[in-house]
Amino acid sequence: MTNSDVAEQLQFHAAKLTGSYGNLYRVRAYRRAAIVILGLNRPVEELQKRELSKLPGIRPKTFAVLADLVETGESSYLESLRQSRPELKAMRPEDLHAYRARFY
Repeated sequence: MTNSDVAEQLQFHAAKLTGSYGNLYRVRAYRRAAIVILGLNRPVEELQKRELSKLPGIRPKTFAVLADLVETGESSYLESLRQSRPELKAMRPEDLHAYRARFY
């Protein structure tokens, strides 16, 4: 996954949480992580786990999601969140474009 792919996934899940009135701090954490990832001068896949955990604004839970995304392209936490909240299942990645203006 490229940096923009990882950032898009994080933004997508932040948008889904926003739309379902999810935890505001978690939404902010995903958005902040997406901005940090987009600002990297190296591909996120080249970074070691310890380097990922030391990025500014990346806390332990966000790091776990980020590490899963980088390693597998998916996050088990985000997948469980999608399964536990039926209103999140209906949103598609294409719907993210409506939320993009909020992130920048």
